[in-house]
Amino acid sequence: MAGGVQFTFTLTGAQAQRAGYARGFKALRERVRDAQKAEAYIELAEMKARTPVKTGDLQADGRVVQQVFGSGFTVGWRFGGGRIDYAIYVHENLEAHHPVGQAKYVESVLAESRSHLARRVAARARAG
Repeated sequence: MAGGVQFTFTLTGAQAQRAGYARGFKALRERVRDAQKAEAYIELAEMKARTPVKTGDLQADGRVVQQVFGSGFTVGWRFGGGRIDYAIYVHENLEAHHPVGQAKYVESVLAESRSHLARRVAARARAG
C-alpha cells in the first residue's frame, strides 16, 4: 500500500475477558455468601436471647444452616432436631408463660429484621 497507512489488528482476549468476568462473579458470590452467613449469626444471637430457657438445651441447639448448590446458596436457622424434638412446640405455644424468653423466638427476630437484613448483607459484601 504505497503512500497509505495500514492498520492490522487482531481481536483477542474475548475468552480471557469472559474468564475475568467469571472470576469476578465468583469472588462477588463468595463475598455475598460469607456476608449472608455472618449476618445470619447476628440474627441467631438475638434468636437465642429470645429462646425460652428451662434447661438451656433448646437455646444451645440453635444454629445457622447454610446450603451451597451450584452457583446459589441459602441460609437458614434451625432449632431442634435429633434429641431436641420439642422446638416447634415451644416456638408456637403462645399460651405458655416463659420466665426467660418468648414464643416465636425465631419468627419475631426475622419479622423485625425483614426490612433491613438484605441491606446489611449487601453492605458487608461490599466492604469485603
